[in-house]
Amino acid sequence: SPEVTKDDIYSLVKNLSDVQEIMLPLTEAGRNKGFGIVYLKETSHVTNVINSLENREIFGQKLRVSQKLQAQESDEESRLKDKLDYVKYLKRKYISGMNLLSLPFTHTPSLKLAVDDALVDASNNKEKEKILR
Repeated sequence: SPEVTKDDIYSLVKNLSDVQEIMLPLTEAGRNKGFGIVYLKETSHVTNVINSLENREIFGQKLRVSQKLQAQESDEESRLKDKLDYVKYLKRKYISGMNLLSLPFTHTPSLKLAVDDALVDASNNKEKEKILR
């Protein structure tokens, strides 16, 4: 649902496991894509969280919860890709002087630094902060 925020997801999961990060990918228009990704600190809690949240209602809709299987990419690579989606949106919407094509995509640590810097730079405006929540 487009109304769901990171805080809403956090309130559902916080009593079941420690949350490392919550990602709500956005469309080009800045709306939620209709799914979220929750990274737990303890992978041993995944089954319990799935069983506890499956078919639970939020904003009148039943949740469908599953474990994200990663074939050949690490959790870190997946998080970076999710963050890069945010940066691409911010670039189109707010950051006109930043050239994402010049980012060193072959070196993951450099990409992470560039992505994190872009998010920090973009958080100076209240409207931009809403996008990152």
